[in-house]
Amino acid sequence: WALFDSINNGAMGSDGNTLYILEQYHVRQSKFLENKWSTLLGVNSSPYCQTTGNINIPFTNVNLNKPTGIYASPSGKFLLILDQWQNALYFVNLLDQTASIIAGICGSYAYVDGLGPSAMFNHPTDIQVSPDEGFAIISDTGNFVFRKVSFSNMSDSTAPVTVTTVLGTAGVSGNLNGIGTNAKFGEVSYFGLSPGGSLMYFGDNNQVKMADLSVFPYTVTTFSGNDTQGMGFGSSTMYNQ
Repeated sequence: WALFDSINNGAMGSDGNTLYILEQYHVRQSKFLENKWSTLLGVNSSPYCQTTGNINIPFTNVNLNKPTGIYASPSGKFLLILDQWQNALYFVNLLDQTASIIAGICGSYAYVDGLGPSAMFNHPTDIQVSPDEGFAIISDTGNFVFRKVSFSNMSDSTAPVTVTTVLGTAGVSGNLNGIGTNAKFGEVSYFGLSPGGSLMYFGDNNQVKMADLSVFPYTVTTFSGNDTQGMGFGSSTMYNQ
């Protein structure tokens, strides 16, 4: 039997046979047809950050510390892994079995937009990617915002990426629908995109919020519920957190 430690998230590979699971210090994978689990990358009891640089790290040397967000490319060539406690976004090359930090500064949390290596997050939780792989959205939980990571070529770990804030007011918690950085949220965490990538849905303040990603700046509205905690259905739908 396989044993796991603090499962945080997972994703299915493009082959329909590989399942990737995020643990506290590892990315594990299962090959269903072979009916077995193995460790893809990460070492036990990792130090907080890398000790030998942040680029082209062999899988067996990668230090992770609570990865919570994952994207498996339909190409089958790479993963994106978001590490919450390291405040870093990894590009995981499945072909040469190396990983590189492409956004965020490992071990440092703050709020900084800019090019990948100089951008900073505050305990981000989840990542979702547009169908064309042109950009990713990250829920930057500790900063109360959603960040957009724009890629010139997502399949190339050396291509430049840029991090910008597209929704929420950095450092300010609240409950306010609106346009772009005028909106205010609580500690946003896991979220999802519609199949076409034009709509984003997330839970916040006992509500399900929706953001229209087809027109910039993005606009947030309430999709379901109100800010009253409870249980209700239909026109009186309520949620508990």
